[in-house]
Amino acid sequence: MAEDKTRGVVIRSQEGEDFEAPSGTNHLLAIAIDKYEHCPVLSNCVNDVRGLIEVLKERYDFQDANIQTLINEEATRPNIHAYLKGLKDRVRPQDNVIIYFSGHGETEDNVGYWIPVEAHPAHEWEFVSTNDIKSRLDSINSFHTFVIVDACFSGALFSSYRSVKAGNENKRSRLGLAASHTKERALDGEGENSPFSSHLLKMLWENTGALSAHKLAGEIIDEVYAATKGKQTPVFKPLDVKGDDSGQYVFRLKADEGSDWEACQRVGTLATYEAFFAKYPEGKYIAEAQEKIAQLRDKEAWQTAKGLHTISAYLQYRKDKPDGQHREEALEAVQQVEEDQSWHQAQKKKTIFEYEQYLENTPPGDMARKRELLWKPCWEGMRPQTSACKTDAVPCPGSNEASDSTGKTRPEAKGGKGHCDHAQQQSKVSDDRGRGLACRRAGGLGHIFRKGQIG
Repeated sequence: MAEDKTRGVVIRSQEGEDFEAPSGTNHLLAIAIDKYEHCPVLSNCVNDVRGLIEVLKERYDFQDANIQTLINEEATRPNIHAYLKGLKDRVRPQDNVIIYFSGHGETEDNVGYWIPVEAHPAHEWEFVSTNDIKSRLDSINSFHTFVIVDACFSGALFSSYRSVKAGNENKRSRLGLAASHTKERALDGEGENSPFSSHLLKMLWENTGALSAHKLAGEIIDEVYAATKGKQTPVFKPLDVKGDDSGQYVFRLKADEGSDWEACQRVGTLATYEAFFAKYPEGKYIAEAQEKIAQLRDKEAWQTAKGLHTISAYLQYRKDKPDGQHREEALEAVQQVEEDQSWHQAQKKKTIFEYEQYLENTPPGDMARKRELLWKPCWEGMRPQTSACKTDAVPCPGSNEASDSTGKTRPEAKGGKGHCDHAQQQSKVSDDRGRGLACRRAGGLGHIFRKGQIG
């Protein structure tokens, strides 16, 4: 079996010793070297870069005017420095930058290197060190900077003490994705692309929405590790340079109103319709988007009012939504809350006056509560037997009365008495005025609860 070709060289001394964003523009600087002058030739670096440029131009918002390349003989040490330096003047604070290097890499004394096309394996002073690269990156005032390196020992470029958490696209970021660890070689691959690049391109081609750098890197790390059977593990970390606010770059698909509208309808959330409206303020679906936004905002406001379930919340909904779909429901809800409050007040004080107030203030009210209210004086000893407990009323829960086959109430065999035993036991009232009031109130309200009216 042929030995795996790797993207690295062994540095030898003279004696022969071995050493082991946002709304801005998207910019791309892509460097690829297959045909080295003095180092082993590679097979897939140029293919990798061309594949990346193709997918970024076709599916994402990258324009030819903002794409720079250094391919094979163009990728000299002076040119690499010059192009990195040139990004300082090309990139504005709201812009995003992707820098991609595919070629040989090396490390010595904990310093990583990109190897330009003309460098000799034994001459590390001819390489581009990670310290040089960091210095150039420090001067680029971008919103997002995302460096992708497919080379041996490429992890040396990154911060060694920080890990990446899923960040916000609206915060600045300085992130890097490397094909291998600091002490690990990156395979060139036997197909058209390296193992690292093939999975990167696959994800970019198959993506159907916003693809964050964090998600992209997480899947590539797993896929490459599995594909190389543990020989190669990519690294995703913050770059050890200025300007990182713990954000992250997001690959966003090129604007396509038709596809975006279909996706918007499929997801169906207020946020997606609002994002569509912001993206296509004069688009052909804008009227439908506005109508849907109004419906969803109305629904959201109604759910908020129902969640609070207060008079003020329902009245606020009616005020804010003069054409709302739930205005009548809101008015009914206000009446229900008022009745609930009146009932709770009566339940709290437990006086005949409060119960009468409930009946007067909340017509017709809750019939189940009114049934309860009829018998409450019996339960609480607030009245003696009255006409409300007699044969033409609903039987008292404390009574021995029941209806016969004709529908009329009759006394039970127990004592043969057509009155409320419970009320008889509790009939004594502390003073004559209270007793007279209890009888009058209970008797006066009895007509509300007759069988014919409450069903």
